[in-house]
Amino acid sequence: MIYSALEYDYNKIKNAQSVESRKRKKEGKREYIDIVCSFDIETSKLPFIDDSIMYIWMLQIGPNDTIIGRTWAEFSYFLRNVYRVSCGRWLVIYVHNLAYEFTYLSGIYHFKPEEVFAVKSRRPLKCDMLGCIEYRCSYLHSNKSLAKWSNDLKIAHPKKDGEDLDYYAYRTPRTPLTEENLVYCITDVLAVVECIEKELVQEGDTLETIPLTSTGYVRRELKEALHSINPVRVRSILPDVAQYNLLRWAFRGGDTHASRLWSGELVEQECHSADRVSSYPDVVLNGVYPITPFKPPRECNIERMLLSMKRGRAIIAHLVFVGIRLRSAQDPAPYISKSKCRGLRKGDYIEDNGRIISAEYIEIAVTDVDLRIIIEQYEWQTMEVVQYYWAKYGKLPKPVRDVIMNLYRDK
Repeated sequence: MIYSALEYDYNKIKNAQSVESRKRKKEGKREYIDIVCSFDIETSKLPFIDDSIMYIWMLQIGPNDTIIGRTWAEFSYFLRNVYRVSCGRWLVIYVHNLAYEFTYLSGIYHFKPEEVFAVKSRRPLKCDMLGCIEYRCSYLHSNKSLAKWSNDLKIAHPKKDGEDLDYYAYRTPRTPLTEENLVYCITDVLAVVECIEKELVQEGDTLETIPLTSTGYVRRELKEALHSINPVRVRSILPDVAQYNLLRWAFRGGDTHASRLWSGELVEQECHSADRVSSYPDVVLNGVYPITPFKPPRECNIERMLLSMKRGRAIIAHLVFVGIRLRSAQDPAPYISKSKCRGLRKGDYIEDNGRIISAEYIEIAVTDVDLRIIIEQYEWQTMEVVQYYWAKYGKLPKPVRDVIMNLYRDK
C-alpha cells in the first residue's frame, strides 16, 4: 500500500514487536523496533546554479507499506510521529549510499558529532536522529550497487532499469510524475528492504546483530574460528596499551608511489608490468606472522634489536634518526612516509610527494619489514632505539587459515 505521511497509521510502528535481545540488559543497549525500513530521495539539478533540490522522497516500512512525500515538511511530519510512537525504541532505516542523503538530512536536522559514526570524512556508516531513528548505510553493508545486490540475492522486486527515470530532467516537488516514475522510485526502497530481510533470514540475524559492513561477516567467521582455539592462548597475545599504540603508529597500507624520476613523463617503449594473482589469500595462508606475545628485550639497544631480527624475530620499534638521507640520489621511490614521522621541523627535511628524501631529525615506528627496507635504502648519522618489542614468527592458526580458504573457494 502507498500512503502519504498524513495518511499513514503510525500505530503500526507503535504496536510492532521489539527485536529479541540478550544484550539489552547491559546499560545503554538499544531496543529496536522489529521492522526493516528504507529511505531514498530523488533530486534534480537547478538550472543556472550549482545546486539541487529534492523533489520526491520514499520510505518503505516493512515489505508492504510505502510512504511517499514531495517536500521536507512532509518528511518532518513523519519524523515527529515516529518520535511520538517510538516509546524509547529505535526505528532502523537503511539508506543505499547514506553519504548522499546525509547532505540533505543535515539541512533539516542538526546532527551532533556523537550522533554520526563515519568510516572516513564525508562517509557516514550510520547516524542517529531525534533519539529514535537510526539510519544505516546499506551500500557499505553490501559493498555492492543496489542493482547487483538485489540481483545477486534474487529478491522479488530488484532495482528497476534507469531508463524508467530520466535523471537529467528538471523536476520540482510540484512536477507531476508518471506511473513508471513512481514504480521506479518505490522499487528503490522496496529492494533494499527485501535484501535486508533476506539476509536476516539467511544468516539468522536480527536488526541488532546484522553487521554494519560487508567485512563484518568475515570478522564474524574469524571470531568463531578463534573461539575454537585455546582462549587463554588467544588472550595472551593481545597487546598492552603501549604495544597497541606503537602498532597503530607503525601501521601503513600498500606501498604505492610514483617514480619521482619519471613522474609526468610519457614513456612509450620498454614498459612492462606484473601482477600477483590472489595475493592477499596467498600471503595469509602461506606467510608467517607474529604468533606469540610481544615482549620487551632485556637490553634496549640497536645491537640487541638487530640480533633479534637476524634470528628471525618479529619486531615493532620506536626509532629516532638524525641526519637521515637516501643512499642514492637516483632512488625513484623513497620509502619513509612523512605522515608517519614525528619531530619534523619546517625547513629541516626534503620530501617527494609525502616521502622523505632527507631529514635532520625524525621519530618513526617501524616493523622489522620496514626496517630492512630503510637500512637498504637510507643512511644516517645516528639511530637511537627508544623502545622495541619482539615476538616469534609462525603460520596463522589452522582454523583461521581454513576460514580464509573456504572464503576463497566461495569467491
